[in-house]
Amino acid sequence: MSERLMARASQVELRLCELDPAGEADMPLDDDHDRVAYVQHGAIIVAIGDEPPAELHSGDSYVVPAGERCVFEVLEPATVVEAIGPVQR
Repeated sequence: MSERLMARASQVELRLCELDPAGEADMPLDDDHDRVAYVQHGAIIVAIGDEPPAELHSGDSYVVPAGERCVFEVLEPATVVEAIGPVQR
């Protein structure tokens, strides 16, 4: 997985993630930030918190609330655009 910071403001970052098939991966647990992601191309399976895994393809999106565990599996090389922002308390 490669990740590139595309833009940063005081309250949000925009990242571009290139994912290659390599089995399952855990995202680090992040208690401080919500993540909103858009699958630009490719296919992945994402399991967030206690929800069942979802297969996502180009044009799909997902949200990882702060403090939730996220596991993903890359089915085919994928590009994911991710916005990371502060938790609204």
